[in-house]
Amino acid sequence: MSMTITPSGNWKQFRRVFIPAVALLLITGGPTRAEDAPVGGDVPIELIRLRQQFQSKVDQEMAPWQEKYSKELQKLEDRLINERRLSDALAVKKEREANTGLSSEPAEQNSPAMGDSPKTAAQLQKYLLDTVWLVYSIDDKKSENLIAVYHFQDSDNVALMSAKAEKLKWSCKSNKDVSIPYPSGDITFNFDAMKSTASSEHVGKKYTAILVGRANRNK
Repeated sequence: MSMTITPSGNWKQFRRVFIPAVALLLITGGPTRAEDAPVGGDVPIELIRLRQQFQSKVDQEMAPWQEKYSKELQKLEDRLINERRLSDALAVKKEREANTGLSSEPAEQNSPAMGDSPKTAAQLQKYLLDTVWLVYSIDDKKSENLIAVYHFQDSDNVALMSAKAEKLKWSCKSNKDVSIPYPSGDITFNFDAMKSTASSEHVGKKYTAILVGRANRNK
């Protein structure tokens, strides 16, 4: 799967700053930070300062582009989930997680996780509103084979995306437990809000759920 991000009007400025910077990094092997410089008189203090200034300039110039890439990945992931392209969404999710250091936003701003675990069923319901969860078999230790996606759309409805898209009812039974009535038997979840994970069970089969984030980040 490939993704193309259309350059904005600042692309020429990006090339002027980024390409020469990368070329210099490749030629020199990268700027040495002050803490990595040899101790003693072999390296002039002026050289150390110049390296620091160069690294600071590269970081400043790259920050907006790094943040843009992170946001574009998030938009793509959300769109793929809505289109029920679950495997593709998972690949983008892994790419985004691998590049979390690129975003200037603190991770907690993108995550619905609470400071404390919900202490009541009402708090759990509030925590789950608009969250999206990826579900795998409990035996799938590497989370490679996505089984379903759950989107807790509002206080009454949860969208289940697996072989087909369904809208179901859900209710909180405690500060950790959720029940979803289903024709073949209730689907249950036991959430660990602090870890952003959950265990799930349906007709004797056990699953693991992983929090993706919120479908609508303006909420």
